Amino acid sequence: MDDLTDTEMLRLASAFDLIPFSPRGVPPDRLRELRVERRRIDPDAWAILSEGNAVLNRDGKWEYEPTPSSRDEAFFARCRWPSAREAIAFARTHLSRYPTGYKLD
Repeated sequence: MDDLTDTEMLRLASAFDLIPFSPRGVPPDRLRELRVERRRIDPDAWAILSEGNAVLNRDGKWEYEPTPSSRDEAFFARCRWPSAREAIAFARTHLSRYPTGYKLD
């Protein structure tokens, strides 16, 4: 992979871990890390996942992700982003509201 540029390597990524808080001083029942993960290719669909695998929707609420056969278009519209960049930006904005951690709704 020495011949790949940083941009090409990023295109191959399927997940990004976001660690917004210092592990010290955050109660263990609070979330400290999020994952932005590619869930579909062509067209791309990215999800924002908690440590417990709940997904963050566009209203900033956590919801448990149904099994694949139970996911409908309304779920995809609420809980998927067309690019990693958009999902990461939303996750960072959401996390900035909780400087000491936060719980699942």
